[in-house]
Amino acid sequence: MIDNVRVDWYKTSLIIVIDKEHLEELGDIKRQLVNFFHYEIKQEDKDNQYFEFEIQRGPKKAILYVVVMGFKKCIEGNISRLIRERFGEEVPPEKQNIKQFLRGRKMKIEDLIRDSSERALNNAFNNLMRLLRKIDR
Repeated sequence: MIDNVRVDWYKTSLIIVIDKEHLEELGDIKRQLVNFFHYEIKQEDKDNQYFEFEIQRGPKKAILYVVVMGFKKCIEGNISRLIRERFGEEVPPEKQNIKQFLRGRKMKIEDLIRDSSERALNNAFNNLMRLLRKIDR
């Protein structure tokens, strides 16, 4: 995961959004970081899958935010929950089922997100919304 990240040290913040299925366990994030950076944990919320690190390579520092998507496996779980929040319907958290549901309403995922309430977005994407509020300040 981290080995494919190129750091633009002129930026002060980096964001990694990754599906849970790509991590064997949440501790993998720290094990990957230690190979590339000196780091300090600024915030770690394993329950909400939200992590904030101050990373350093030589004299340069940046903040790295890592948000892990998927309640059980991947982001489709979050999208499925958003559909339930918005429409009150249960859709299995699989790409094909989500596409079929949205197609039936002549929607794209962008429409679903844009037209959903902030409360629905918070319930479906709590960790990502938390990050967006933080960097919006």
